[in-house]
Formats: sequence, C-alpha cells, structure tokens
Amino acid sequence: MSLSNPDRRRLLFASTFTERSRHCLGGLVMRRTRLMQTNDLIDTLSADVRPGWFTSAAVIISSAAVLSYAVVITIALVWLGIRTDLLQTVLAGDFAFFLRLTFIISIMILALICLRDLAVPGRRMRLPPIVTLLPLLLMGVLGLLDLAIAPFEEWSLQVVREPWISCLSQIAVLALPAFVITTLALRMLAPTDLRWAGLYVGLFSGGIGALAYVLCSDGHTIIFSATAYTSAISAFAALGLLLGPHLLRWS
Repeated sequence: MSLSNPDRRRLLFASTFTERSRHCLGGLVMRRTRLMQTNDLIDTLSADVRPGWFTSAAVIISSAAVLSYAVVITIALVWLGIRTDLLQTVLAGDFAFFLRLTFIISIMILALICLRDLAVPGRRMRLPPIVTLLPLLLMGVLGLLDLAIAPFEEWSLQVVREPWISCLSQIAVLALPAFVITTLALRMLAPTDLRWAGLYVGLFSGGIGALAYVLCSDGHTIIFSATAYTSAISAFAALGLLLGPHLLRWS
C-alpha cells in the first residue's frame, strides 16, 4: 500500500519523535540512577556509622588539633618569643588578657565540635552555625563598649598606636600550619558538606594562630582585639569556605 507524501511526513515525524523521546528518557533515567547511587552511598555510609567510626573521627580531629597547637606554638616561640610579662599578667588576673583567651578558645572548641560532626557522612551538626558566631559578636560588642567608655580624645590613639599590620600578618603566618594539618586530617575522613567543613577548618586555624599570637605579644586594648583578632580569624574562615570544595573533596 503506497503512502501519500503527507502520510510519509507524519510517519517520519512520529518515528523521529519516538526515537528522541527514547533518547531523552534514557538520559533522564541514567542521570536519576547516578543521583540515586550517590544518595544511596551517602545513606549507606550514614546508616552504617558505628561508634567506632565516630570515635575514630573524633580521635583524628582531636589529634590534628593537638598537633596543630604544638607546631604553631613552637613556631611562635622560636619566631616571636614568649611575652616577658606573661606570668605577671596571669597572676594579676588581667581582664583583657583572659577575655582574649576565652574568646579565642571558645571559637576553637566550637569549630572542633562542628568539624567532628561534619566528618561523618549524613550526621547533622548539633550546633547551629549562629552559635559559632556568638564569640565574634560578643567580642565586637565588648570592643564597642570599651571604645564608648574611653574619652573621645583617646579614640584615635587606641586605633593608631596598635600594630595592625604586624598583628594580622603574624596571625596569618601562624594559622597556616594549622590550616594544612587540619585539612589533611579531614581528608582522611568523609565530609560531604565541603564548604561548611572548610569554613570551620579556617575558623579553627585562625583561632590557633590568634592564640599563639596572644601568648607572644604584649597586651592590647579590647577594641584592638575585637577588630584585629576577629578580622584575622574571619579571613581564614572565608579562605576555608572558598577552598573547602577543592581541598576536601574525595579523590
């Protein structure tokens, strides 16, 4: 039976449409299958999280933290030297000194808690991100209060007389070894949210750099600590946020 030209065109169009539909459907099924395989892998890993795995993640991160602290403190003592009045400052109970220590150590502890959760696939962070920002916000408020109660004539002195460039650069140099050590430790585990993991690696590393700097530098005003220390730690957190997907991805 011969077909007219319009019938042939309709038949050819139907055949082409069917073939393209099959091709598109096949590609969609393959993409969906790959996505399901990735999600299934993550679900399987998270469902198979035994106490041993979580403990090992905590041990690896804690070991990296101790090693980072030892390396950074050693570099700081050799490079900058311990501050000469450290013992007198501690015995005198200097408020600004202990405020800086509390501020920095709290950031480091919160960052480590979040890193331990992020290192296990599928585990949710027990601390919301806003909690890790509280020390930064509190230090900023205390800095503004310190500036507010100071005479207006001393405002410029409190800003100009402080060693801004040396503080920021020295904290950055001291934080770099901790950043490398913590990144290598996290690569031994299985983080899936790489941006958040990188952010907390930077936050912890910046905290260690600031802690070493506090032990080796002379006393500073609260407003200087609130701005310089916070800026240095935040800069490393931003660096970790940007580099996390590249440095922590599975290979």
